[in-house]
Amino acid sequence: MPNTYDPAQPRDDHGRWSKTASEHGYVVKDFEARMAKVIADGKQVGESSECVALVKHLAPEVGRAADWQEGPPIRNFGDPPVERGTPIATFVDGRYRNASSGNHAAVFIQYGTKGITPGIWVLDQAKDLDPQKRFIQFGGRAERYSVIKHK
Repeated sequence: MPNTYDPAQPRDDHGRWSKTASEHGYVVKDFEARMAKVIADGKQVGESSECVALVKHLAPEVGRAADWQEGPPIRNFGDPPVERGTPIATFVDGRYRNASSGNHAAVFIQYGTKGITPGIWVLDQAKDLDPQKRFIQFGGRAERYSVIKHK
């Protein structure tokens, strides 16, 4: 049972406790196979070939980036629990900026380390970067990400 006095404990939209932050958002169906295929194909997906295009390719139900809302933020290693295949993005004042730089969207793979540095592993792409697994460290940018919330 979660600590009922912890205001940071994830809750769903009805105020009920959530086991993972992913319950607030979306989870890519058959993520492992789809991730392997996207990486093996070795080419960018989506019309724009931007980071948002990959997220929408794997989880079309997220809809237009302009409509995305911020769900639970990633605060630290393992906090909050997030399922593999959960779309995440950087938000400003609860909204995804969708600007030409300074924002990003990806699909969460796992919390982990690179050497001794803690962070998150994501699947992402960028305009000049094919889909790949990438490490984003804490104390750098990982804590800027949040789950893309259900509409």
